[in-house]
Amino acid sequence: MNKINLNKKVYESKQARDFLDEEFIEFLPLKRNIKEFFDIYNKKFYSILTSTHKFFIENSLNYIKEWTNPKTITIENLQLDITNINLDILSMEKFHPIFPNNIMLRENSTLFQTFHAGTGFLGVNFNNNNDNLVYMQSGTARFIQGNEKENIFNYLKAKHNNINQIIINTDILNNLKEGKPIEKIEDLNDSFYTLNIYNG
Repeated sequence: MNKINLNKKVYESKQARDFLDEEFIEFLPLKRNIKEFFDIYNKKFYSILTSTHKFFIENSLNYIKEWTNPKTITIENLQLDITNINLDILSMEKFHPIFPNNIMLRENSTLFQTFHAGTGFLGVNFNNNNDNLVYMQSGTARFIQGNEKENIFNYLKAKHNNINQIIINTDILNNLKEGKPIEKIEDLNDSFYTLNIYNG
């Protein structure tokens, strides 16, 4: 007959708490980390529902608030480049295909005409304040108007050493691109940009 040892070890309550493991970690869920999350996210990216993607986007944007899409910044920079290029283009001197800049056009077919040898231009003397005088600048026809009309004409004549003048009829004048009027001598200093954007 075998003898069985039935002795058992008894712990006091305090000793039991110190000695025995009361936590069952085997039943706890696995701890996940951020890297593992993104590994799964990237692997399943195209399998995730569109609504889920939108959820992530909207909540992320609400969290960071001041985020700006890099494409938006690129578009804004390109638009700024376009604006600057257009400004450069509009700031360049334009030219009419027939009438050069810095000449005077006069709409009056009844005036006495003289031919300037070597220039091919018809010339007249300023003797009628009612004549339509037009100064060509940046490819546009700038009407000389106002009380300083004669002073402006004399200023231009002195500036260009007896400015070339061409007599034109109304039909020709009406087909020219009308520019910003000249009402005082200072108006002759208008930039090409100002002249080019006049009347759109």
